[in-house]
Amino acid sequence: MGALNIPSAADIERLTRRLRSVSNRLEGIEDGVDRLDRSMAPASSGQSEIDERLSAIEAQLRRLTDKLDRAGTPSRRASATKPSAKPNTGATKAKGSRAKPKTSGGKTATSRAKPGKA
Repeated sequence: MGALNIPSAADIERLTRRLRSVSNRLEGIEDGVDRLDRSMAPASSGQSEIDERLSAIEAQLRRLTDKLDRAGTPSRRASATKPSAKPNTGATKAKGSRAKPKTSGGKTATSRAKPGKA
């Protein structure tokens, strides 16, 4: 049969075994690819991962802006409720002020104003 280029029964048997072996290997590869596909499916949808990251960034920005708003709000309220602050030159004092008079040379201004007392 070899002279006529016709395979023998043994050749066909060997070819059948090799074909089954390749088929089994191919099924194993397909199973592995399916497992990878299932495990990568949630992560492979990059849109959901990007959405999660964007949500986290937005939440952090929201917290920061809230902090800045809270930090800036008291100073705005204080400037709105307080009259404009003018430097105290000593020329005008509020009524009922209990501030001590200015001293010069260890004596108070009131002690110099009263003669006869040392």
